[in-house]
Amino acid sequence: MDEAIDAHARDLYRQTGDLHGEAGTWTNLGTALAQARRLDEAIDTLTHARDLHHQLENAYGEVQAWNNLGLALLGCGRPSGAAEAVQRAVDLFEATGDEHRAALMWNLLVRLQEKLDADGLS
Repeated sequence: MDEAIDAHARDLYRQTGDLHGEAGTWTNLGTALAQARRLDEAIDTLTHARDLHHQLENAYGEVQAWNNLGLALLGCGRPSGAAEAVQRAVDLFEATGDEHRAALMWNLLVRLQEKLDADGLS
């Protein structure tokens, strides 16, 4: 149900030309899809959200999309891609001055790297 609401909101933002609103609903839709364990769809949606936020020079929206994309990639068993996304999120959180979230993402990044090392994937 949440996905349908987010998709409808996204379409309304698009029709009215509100690209910032549209980008935010892409992020929300991707997050809802990830929570519903529809991870491939979530990854596609969050990638689109990330690209749109980047195009709009919305660093905060972009970092949220990178963060959620990393978690979705991790959820579908792609720790290498997840580590790349989380590293990008760390970089953007630091660039925006959000040291608290950067520290949280550093913690996740260390755990991902440990998993990659243990699996011989690094």
